[in-house]
Amino acid sequence: MSEVRLGYFSPSPVLPRVITALAADGILLHAERVASSLAQFAALAAGEYDVVVTSPDNVLAYRFAARLGQPLDLRILLGIDRGLGLSLLARPEIRDPSQLIGRRVAVDVTHSGFALAMFGLLATAGIRRDEFDVVELGATPRRRSALLAGECDATMLNAGQDILAEEAGCNRLMRVVDRFEPYLGSVLATTTSWLDAHRGLARQLAAAWTEALRRTTDPRYRSETIDLITAEMGLSPTAANLFYRTLVNDREGLIPDGRIDTDAWATVLRLRLQYGSGASMGAETESATVLAAVTDREFPPNPTS
Repeated sequence: MSEVRLGYFSPSPVLPRVITALAADGILLHAERVASSLAQFAALAAGEYDVVVTSPDNVLAYRFAARLGQPLDLRILLGIDRGLGLSLLARPEIRDPSQLIGRRVAVDVTHSGFALAMFGLLATAGIRRDEFDVVELGATPRRRSALLAGECDATMLNAGQDILAEEAGCNRLMRVVDRFEPYLGSVLATTTSWLDAHRGLARQLAAAWTEALRRTTDPRYRSETIDLITAEMGLSPTAANLFYRTLVNDREGLIPDGRIDTDAWATVLRLRLQYGSGASMGAETESATVLAAVTDREFPPNPTS
Protein backbone atom coordinates (compact mmCIF):
# COMPACT_ATOMS: atom_id res chain seq x y z
CA MET A 1 0.00 0.00 0.00
CA SER A 2 1.31 3.45 -0.95
CA GLU A 3 1.35 6.17 1.70
CA VAL A 4 1.05 9.96 1.57
CA ARG A 5 1.67 12.24 4.55
CA LEU A 6 -0.37 15.44 4.75
CA GLY A 7 -0.10 18.48 7.02
CA TYR A 8 -3.23 20.66 7.31
CA PHE A 9 -4.73 23.36 9.56
CA SER A 10 -8.50 23.00 9.99
CA PRO A 11 -10.89 20.03 9.78
CA SER A 12 -13.36 19.88 6.90
CA PRO A 13 -15.88 17.51 5.28
CA VAL A 14 -13.61 17.22 2.23
CA LEU A 15 -10.68 15.42 3.86
CA PRO A 16 -12.54 12.27 5.03
CA ARG A 17 -13.86 11.84 1.50
CA VAL A 18 -10.32 12.09 0.13
CA ILE A 19 -9.08 9.53 2.68
CA THR A 20 -11.88 7.10 1.78
CA ALA A 21 -11.36 7.44 -1.97
CA LEU A 22 -7.61 6.93 -1.72
CA ALA A 23 -8.01 3.91 0.56
CA ALA A 24 -10.20 2.30 -2.10
CA ASP A 25 -7.26 2.71 -4.49
CA GLY A 26 -4.80 1.21 -2.01
CA ILE A 27 -3.34 4.52 -0.84
CA LEU A 28 -3.09 5.40 2.86
CA LEU A 29 -3.33 9.13 3.56
CA HIS A 30 -1.85 10.10 6.93
CA ALA A 31 -3.38 13.50 7.80
CA GLU A 32 -1.93 15.54 10.66
CA ARG A 33 -3.02 18.90 12.06
CA VAL A 34 -0.21 21.46 12.15
CA ALA A 35 0.52 24.05 14.83
CA SER A 36 1.57 26.82 12.45
CA SER A 37 2.60 27.45 8.86
CA LEU A 38 6.23 27.68 9.96
CA ALA A 39 6.02 24.19 11.49
CA GLN A 40 4.14 22.97 8.41
CA PHE A 41 6.79 24.06 5.93
CA ALA A 42 9.68 23.01 8.15
CA ALA A 43 8.15 19.52 8.17
CA LEU A 44 7.59 19.64 4.40
CA ALA A 45 11.21 20.67 3.83
CA ALA A 46 12.43 17.89 6.13
CA GLY A 47 10.41 15.27 4.25
CA GLU A 48 8.07 14.65 7.19
CA TYR A 49 5.11 15.71 5.01
CA ASP A 50 4.65 14.95 1.34
CA VAL A 51 1.86 17.45 0.72
CA VAL A 52 0.22 20.31 2.60
CA VAL A 53 -3.06 22.20 2.60
CA THR A 54 -2.02 25.81 3.03
CA SER A 55 -2.52 29.43 2.03
CA PRO A 56 -1.21 30.17 -1.47
CA ASP A 57 0.68 33.09 0.02
CA ASN A 58 2.63 30.63 2.17
CA VAL A 59 3.77 29.00 -1.07
CA LEU A 60 5.01 32.40 -2.23
CA ALA A 61 6.70 33.11 1.09
CA TYR A 62 8.62 29.84 1.27
CA ARG A 63 9.32 29.70 -2.47
CA PHE A 64 10.63 33.25 -2.87
CA ALA A 65 11.37 34.69 0.59
CA ALA A 66 13.50 31.79 1.88
CA ARG A 67 11.84 31.77 5.31
CA LEU A 68 13.66 28.56 6.24
CA GLY A 69 17.08 29.85 5.19
CA GLN A 70 16.84 28.80 1.58
CA PRO A 71 14.01 28.82 -0.98
CA LEU A 72 11.82 25.73 -1.23
CA ASP A 73 11.02 24.57 -4.74
CA LEU A 74 7.26 24.22 -4.37
CA ARG A 75 4.41 23.26 -6.65
CA ILE A 76 0.68 23.80 -6.27
CA LEU A 77 -1.35 20.75 -7.28
CA LEU A 78 -4.79 22.36 -7.11
CA GLY A 79 -6.85 25.14 -5.62
CA ILE A 80 -9.16 24.13 -2.78
CA ASP A 81 -11.25 27.12 -1.74
CA ARG A 82 -11.87 30.85 -2.07
CA GLY A 83 -11.47 31.67 1.63
CA LEU A 84 -14.33 29.79 3.34
CA GLY A 85 -15.67 32.84 5.14
CA LEU A 86 -12.26 34.33 5.92
CA SER A 87 -12.96 37.35 8.11
CA LEU A 88 -11.61 39.53 10.87
CA LEU A 89 -13.36 38.44 14.09
CA ALA A 90 -13.17 40.44 17.32
CA ARG A 91 -14.09 40.10 20.98
CA PRO A 92 -17.74 40.83 21.89
CA GLU A 93 -16.93 44.30 23.19
CA ILE A 94 -15.33 45.35 19.89
CA ARG A 95 -17.81 46.30 17.20
CA ASP A 96 -15.78 48.46 14.82
CA PRO A 97 -12.28 48.12 13.32
CA SER A 98 -11.32 51.51 14.76
CA GLN A 99 -11.53 49.97 18.23
CA LEU A 100 -8.54 47.76 17.39
CA ILE A 101 -6.11 50.67 17.59
CA GLY A 102 -3.75 49.86 20.45
CA ARG A 103 -5.15 46.32 20.79
CA ARG A 104 -3.65 42.83 20.34
CA VAL A 105 -4.40 41.21 16.99
CA ALA A 106 -3.41 37.56 16.48
CA VAL A 107 -1.99 35.95 13.35
CA ASP A 108 -0.49 32.59 12.45
CA VAL A 109 2.81 34.22 11.49
CA THR A 110 3.39 37.88 10.71
CA HIS A 111 5.09 37.54 7.35
CA SER A 112 2.65 35.47 5.28
CA GLY A 113 -0.73 33.88 4.78
CA PHE A 114 -3.90 35.36 6.19
CA ALA A 115 -1.90 38.01 8.08
CA LEU A 116 -1.38 39.90 4.83
CA ALA A 117 -5.11 39.83 4.09
CA MET A 118 -5.70 41.19 7.59
CA PHE A 119 -3.19 44.01 7.12
CA GLY A 120 -4.96 44.82 3.86
CA LEU A 121 -8.40 44.81 5.48
CA LEU A 122 -7.32 47.14 8.28
CA ALA A 123 -5.60 49.43 5.80
CA THR A 124 -8.90 49.84 3.93
CA ALA A 125 -10.39 50.93 7.26
CA GLY A 126 -7.64 53.54 7.63
CA ILE A 127 -5.71 51.65 10.32
CA ARG A 128 -1.93 51.54 9.91
CA ARG A 129 0.24 48.54 10.73
CA ASP A 130 1.92 50.44 13.61
CA GLU A 131 -1.40 51.25 15.29
CA PHE A 132 -2.04 47.77 16.70
CA ASP A 133 0.04 45.02 18.30
CA VAL A 134 0.53 41.76 16.41
CA VAL A 135 0.98 38.47 18.26
CA GLU A 136 1.78 35.15 16.55
CA LEU A 137 -0.45 32.36 17.89
CA GLY A 138 -0.33 29.72 15.16
CA ALA A 139 -3.05 27.91 13.24
CA THR A 140 -6.68 28.99 12.89
CA PRO A 141 -8.27 26.70 15.54
CA ARG A 142 -5.67 27.83 18.09
CA ARG A 143 -6.38 31.49 17.32
CA ARG A 144 -10.11 30.96 17.72
CA SER A 145 -9.51 29.49 21.17
CA ALA A 146 -7.21 32.40 22.02
CA LEU A 147 -9.83 34.92 20.92
CA LEU A 148 -12.49 33.33 23.12
CA ALA A 149 -10.06 33.19 26.05
CA GLY A 150 -9.19 36.87 25.73
CA GLU A 151 -5.57 36.23 24.74
CA CYS A 152 -6.10 38.55 21.78
CA ASP A 153 -8.69 41.11 20.77
CA ALA A 154 -9.13 40.08 17.14
CA THR A 155 -7.90 37.57 14.59
CA MET A 156 -8.56 36.19 11.11
CA LEU A 157 -10.80 33.10 11.12
CA ASN A 158 -12.43 30.91 8.49
CA ALA A 159 -13.40 27.30 7.72
CA GLY A 160 -16.08 27.11 10.41
CA GLN A 161 -13.88 28.57 13.13
CA ASP A 162 -15.43 31.95 12.29
CA ILE A 163 -18.91 30.54 12.85
CA LEU A 164 -17.89 29.01 16.19
CA ALA A 165 -16.51 32.38 17.28
CA GLU A 166 -19.73 34.15 16.30
CA GLU A 167 -21.77 31.58 18.22
CA ALA A 168 -19.65 32.46 21.27
CA GLY A 169 -20.51 36.14 20.90
CA CYS A 170 -17.62 37.47 18.84
CA ASN A 171 -18.22 40.04 16.11
CA ARG A 172 -17.38 39.67 12.42
CA LEU A 173 -15.86 43.06 11.63
CA MET A 174 -14.72 42.62 8.03
CA ARG A 175 -14.98 39.90 5.40
CA VAL A 176 -12.09 39.42 2.97
CA VAL A 177 -14.20 38.93 -0.16
CA ASP A 178 -15.98 42.22 0.51
CA ARG A 179 -12.68 44.05 0.01
CA PHE A 180 -10.48 41.65 -1.98
CA GLU A 181 -12.50 39.67 -4.50
CA PRO A 182 -11.85 37.21 -6.00
CA TYR A 183 -9.64 35.59 -3.36
CA LEU A 184 -7.83 32.25 -3.17
CA GLY A 185 -7.97 30.79 0.32
CA SER A 186 -6.10 27.49 0.28
CA VAL A 187 -4.28 25.14 -2.06
CA LEU A 188 -2.80 21.65 -2.06
CA ALA A 189 0.96 21.97 -2.48
CA THR A 190 4.10 19.84 -2.46
CA THR A 191 7.80 20.03 -3.26
CA THR A 192 9.03 19.61 -6.81
CA SER A 193 11.29 16.76 -5.69
CA TRP A 194 8.37 14.77 -4.24
CA LEU A 195 6.21 15.49 -7.29
CA ASP A 196 8.90 14.36 -9.72
CA ALA A 197 9.47 11.15 -7.75
CA HIS A 198 5.76 10.36 -7.24
CA ARG A 199 3.98 11.82 -10.24
CA GLY A 200 1.51 8.95 -10.60
CA LEU A 201 0.68 9.04 -6.90
CA ALA A 202 0.25 12.81 -7.08
CA ARG A 203 -2.22 12.42 -9.95
CA GLN A 204 -4.26 9.94 -7.90
CA LEU A 205 -4.20 12.27 -4.90
CA ALA A 206 -5.26 15.30 -6.93
CA ALA A 207 -8.00 13.34 -8.71
CA ALA A 208 -9.38 12.09 -5.38
CA TRP A 209 -9.28 15.62 -3.99
CA THR A 210 -11.12 17.20 -6.92
CA GLU A 211 -13.74 14.45 -6.78
CA ALA A 212 -14.19 15.14 -3.04
CA LEU A 213 -14.57 18.85 -3.79
CA ARG A 214 -17.21 18.12 -6.42
CA ARG A 215 -19.14 15.75 -4.16
CA THR A 216 -19.04 18.21 -1.25
CA THR A 217 -20.54 20.97 -3.39
CA ASP A 218 -23.09 18.72 -5.12
CA PRO A 219 -26.57 19.42 -3.67
CA ARG A 220 -27.47 15.73 -4.08
CA TYR A 221 -25.08 14.98 -1.19
CA ARG A 222 -26.08 17.89 1.02
CA SER A 223 -27.33 15.73 3.90
CA GLU A 224 -24.22 13.56 3.80
CA THR A 225 -22.00 16.65 3.78
CA ILE A 226 -23.77 18.21 6.74
CA ASP A 227 -23.36 14.95 8.67
CA LEU A 228 -19.62 15.07 7.91
CA ILE A 229 -19.43 18.71 9.01
CA THR A 230 -21.05 17.82 12.32
CA ALA A 231 -18.84 14.77 12.87
CA GLU A 232 -15.53 16.26 11.77
CA MET A 233 -15.88 19.81 13.05
CA GLY A 234 -18.12 19.57 16.09
CA LEU A 235 -20.52 22.24 14.83
CA SER A 236 -24.09 22.50 16.04
CA PRO A 237 -26.84 21.73 13.49
CA THR A 238 -27.41 25.45 12.95
CA ALA A 239 -23.70 26.15 12.52
CA ALA A 240 -23.28 23.13 10.26
CA ASN A 241 -25.97 24.45 7.93
CA LEU A 242 -24.34 27.89 7.92
CA PHE A 243 -20.98 26.37 7.06
CA TYR A 244 -22.53 24.27 4.30
CA ARG A 245 -23.80 27.48 2.72
CA THR A 246 -20.25 28.83 2.86
CA LEU A 247 -18.85 25.71 1.21
CA VAL A 248 -21.15 26.02 -1.81
CA ASN A 249 -20.94 29.81 -2.09
CA ASP A 250 -19.49 30.97 -5.41
CA ARG A 251 -17.66 33.92 -3.83
CA GLU A 252 -15.85 32.21 -0.98
CA GLY A 253 -16.63 28.50 -1.09
CA LEU A 254 -14.90 25.41 -2.43
CA ILE A 255 -13.44 25.20 -5.95
CA PRO A 256 -15.13 22.09 -7.41
CA ASP A 257 -12.68 21.57 -10.28
CA GLY A 258 -9.55 22.56 -8.35
CA ARG A 259 -8.57 25.10 -10.98
CA ILE A 260 -6.96 28.35 -9.87
CA ASP A 261 -8.69 31.51 -10.99
CA THR A 262 -6.01 33.85 -12.32
CA ASP A 263 -7.73 36.94 -10.90
CA ALA A 264 -7.89 35.33 -7.45
CA TRP A 265 -4.20 34.48 -7.73
CA ALA A 266 -3.49 38.09 -8.69
CA THR A 267 -5.27 39.23 -5.52
CA VAL A 268 -3.01 37.06 -3.34
CA LEU A 269 0.10 38.30 -5.13
CA ARG A 270 -1.00 41.93 -4.83
CA LEU A 271 -1.46 41.54 -1.06
CA ARG A 272 2.04 40.06 -0.79
CA LEU A 273 3.58 42.89 -2.77
CA GLN A 274 1.75 45.52 -0.71
CA TYR A 275 1.85 44.08 2.80
CA GLY A 276 4.44 41.29 2.79
CA SER A 277 8.08 41.02 1.84
CA GLY A 278 7.39 41.70 -1.82
CA ALA A 279 10.97 42.78 -2.42
CA SER A 280 12.08 39.17 -1.88
CA MET A 281 10.37 38.22 -5.11
CA GLY A 282 12.81 40.29 -7.13
CA ALA A 283 11.70 40.94 -10.69
CA GLU A 284 9.07 38.17 -10.59
CA THR A 285 6.00 40.27 -9.88
CA GLU A 286 3.89 39.59 -12.97
CA SER A 287 1.00 37.41 -11.85
CA ALA A 288 1.02 34.87 -14.69
CA THR A 289 4.81 34.45 -14.46
CA VAL A 290 4.70 33.82 -10.72
CA LEU A 291 1.80 31.38 -11.06
CA ALA A 292 3.68 29.45 -13.75
CA ALA A 293 6.70 29.23 -11.43
CA VAL A 294 4.73 27.42 -8.71
CA THR A 295 2.39 25.20 -10.74
CA ASP A 296 2.70 22.19 -13.02
CA ARG A 297 0.78 21.86 -16.28
CA GLU A 298 -0.45 18.37 -15.35
CA PHE A 299 -2.30 19.70 -12.30
CA PRO A 300 -5.09 19.85 -11.48
CA PRO A 301 -5.94 16.72 -13.51
CA ASN A 302 -8.76 16.74 -16.01
CA PRO A 303 -12.12 15.56 -14.62
CA THR A 304 -12.69 11.83 -14.87
CA SER A 305 -16.37 12.22 -15.66
